Amino acid sequence: MTSISVAMATYNGAKFLREQLDSLAAQSLPPSEVVIADDCSSDESRAVAADFARTAPFPVRAFRNDDQLGYKRNFLRAVGLCASDLIACCDQDDVWDPAKLERATQPFADPNVMLVHHNSYIVSPSGEVLGLLRSSDIARDAAPHESNPWFAAYGHTLTFRKALAQFSPLWERSVSAHSTEDRIVRFGPEPESHDHWFFFLASEMGRVVYLPEPLVRYRQHDGNAEGWGGPMSYRRRWRHRLERRDLVYDLCAKSAAARSAILSEASRLAPKEDYATIMSEGSQRYERLAWLYERRAELYRSSHFGSRLRHFASLTRGHAYDGRGFWTFHAKGGIKDAILGLMFAPVLRYAGTPPSGADPTCSAVRSRLSPSTT
Repeated sequence: MTSISVAMATYNGAKFLREQLDSLAAQSLPPSEVVIADDCSSDESRAVAADFARTAPFPVRAFRNDDQLGYKRNFLRAVGLCASDLIACCDQDDVWDPAKLERATQPFADPNVMLVHHNSYIVSPSGEVLGLLRSSDIARDAAPHESNPWFAAYGHTLTFRKALAQFSPLWERSVSAHSTEDRIVRFGPEPESHDHWFFFLASEMGRVVYLPEPLVRYRQHDGNAEGWGGPMSYRRRWRHRLERRDLVYDLCAKSAAARSAILSEASRLAPKEDYATIMSEGSQRYERLAWLYERRAELYRSSHFGSRLRHFASLTRGHAYDGRGFWTFHAKGGIKDAILGLMFAPVLRYAGTPPSGADPTCSAVRSRLSPSTT
């Protein structure tokens, strides 16, 4: 039988931790082990974990970080300490359905499946159900990563093969594409979160399977490291559309270029020749995507209409909007770029400075990419 480890990252989570741990003990398919990486908690989190370990029906291995790592690095550490064939990520404040591990492991009977994720209930601090994490429309939710390279499942829903963990040393080179204009200006590029990282690797190396069943009660409270933003209101949607797209698309270009370089390196580290080939092909796709986003950033950055027209024409000639290529912006993106980018980009931009140390011209990407990728 395939073994499965639970990788849990904790930080000052004593309030809800025992309820989460008890839900692990109630699994119809018990884990082979629970690995807990504590990020220098100052509350009773470690004591709660130690008390649970004394009576748990499976081994519980708890570790305390010497220095505070932050939730991204802490989860990567927990994953790296796991010994099983499969790894399920676990937040400190949720409650798992008793069938979660049993259901999540079943699709791995197919050796091509690299990652499984599922739906969840959104619950209040007291456990009241507020709604579903994702729409129940299976057709729409089954494989959104095939049309959106930035899609990633929430970390508490992930179960994946341990083979993905061998590439963790490359994580530091990643660049998250999930930042708002304000965050880009304040902090600049940041590495991807652990869930985006493993989802990215899995979607390149094999199949990703989505289970529509809500298998976790995903608790929302003031202490969430990363929470559920809720359905996007019209106000939030238009604010997102009107923020500085030159900064946002510049970050997407950097993220795609980083992923291209990571996959190129991973193809040399891959244990199997077929993985190496797949990753090499993925590197080329992300290289093209970086070029497209660089052109798109320049479209929104250029002050002169003639320059914007050249960038828009370059995107059009490169089939950025017609769906012929992998990960294109499609027709709606073309309409958006024609109206907001080509016609009104100077109006939408407001006075401000790029984040310290940032490269607003994306020259680092340009130096590595050739226009021939169009």
